[in-house]
Amino acid sequence: MISKNDLFDIIMEIIPQYYKSEVGIGEKISINIDGDVYVFNSFRKNTPKLNRLVKFIENNCERFLNIDLNSRSLEKQLIQRYIVSEWIKIKGYDGNWFEFFDYCDTIENKTYENSSIGFNFIYSPNEVVDSISILKDAKKQKILDVLTESQYTYFKMGKDWKFIAYEQIHLSDIYKGNEEYKLLPEFLYPYKHILCDEECGITRTKRGDLIIFNKQGIIASNRKSSWKIYEPLTFKNALVDIFQSSGCQHYRIACNMVDIVFDLSYRRHGALIIFDLDETFNDKIQNQGSILDGTDNILYSALESSIALINLNTRFNKDIRKSLILELASVDGAIVFNKHGKVKSFGSIVKNHINANMQEGARSTAAVSAYNYGMSPVFKISSDGEIQILFSHKCNITNKIEDRQILFL
Repeated sequence: MISKNDLFDIIMEIIPQYYKSEVGIGEKISINIDGDVYVFNSFRKNTPKLNRLVKFIENNCERFLNIDLNSRSLEKQLIQRYIVSEWIKIKGYDGNWFEFFDYCDTIENKTYENSSIGFNFIYSPNEVVDSISILKDAKKQKILDVLTESQYTYFKMGKDWKFIAYEQIHLSDIYKGNEEYKLLPEFLYPYKHILCDEECGITRTKRGDLIIFNKQGIIASNRKSSWKIYEPLTFKNALVDIFQSSGCQHYRIACNMVDIVFDLSYRRHGALIIFDLDETFNDKIQNQGSILDGTDNILYSALESSIALINLNTRFNKDIRKSLILELASVDGAIVFNKHGKVKSFGSIVKNHINANMQEGARSTAAVSAYNYGMSPVFKISSDGEIQILFSHKCNITNKIEDRQILFL
């Protein structure tokens, strides 16, 4: 059975903007777990919808604590599903989400032509139609395993997962100029463009990642049987708080980092992104030729004028040049930005810090070393998609938030 402390840990893990710290950025929030009050930090004040979710958890604590499946992992998974299901409904997308979760379970270890099963759904719970249920019929029809797995095709489903249409997205429907921050990985942009306010998109990648999103961004995601939920705009502003607490006052840099880390995570590209806000990091880089300004590396010198056009401090997609950033970040070593959102170096090898010697893996050692040298924030994306952000704030207390499925981030 799950203990009260276990339940509290599940809550901390599932909502990325929540974290434990004696002193930290943002708001102090409490939750009553079966008579015991637990206090934690949130980067931003809870939205009314997050308050509703906290109240739901409080009202269902007894049910959660009495779940006994003789398996800690299964008990945790079931509690997560209750929380995620309620969150999606709070966001406005009613329905039998446990039926959907069961469907995902049926294809978890299923393949077609030795390839995992992926899909793209548009869910419109307010549309009532007299048709077949895609989720129920899909269990019987193998042909459905290969439909809607490309980037531009999808099933549209109404109330009770009833079939409405089998469609494709036309290029004329998407990429209509520069837009607001998207707060989700780029491969989902086409679906975001066609969503109505009352609809959400659901994608399962062929790597097994599950993402539920609306016009604002990701609202829930699952990786390796672990869920995260997001209030997209609040999550974006949590990153803004992290940057501001580290001394970077450029709002747009933080906003653009949300998309970048999501893209790296879902592409399974390990990466290390460091922000040198005080311009003091150069001597901590072992391969000095990776520093663009004054480099003696012939290739780096040739690339310098193109890389100089990259700009994180903008709201316009074309000026960010995100595709270049994603490739530079995928080079072995770290990509380093200055406080203005410009690339200082890439492929940089960070000198080991004495306090980072116990880390497992070169990327983790480099991330902790950079942090201990005073760099903040530091983004580490592992090759299996996990995101870790190391940062400091004005109280000089070290904190980190972790997104163990995307998370998202």
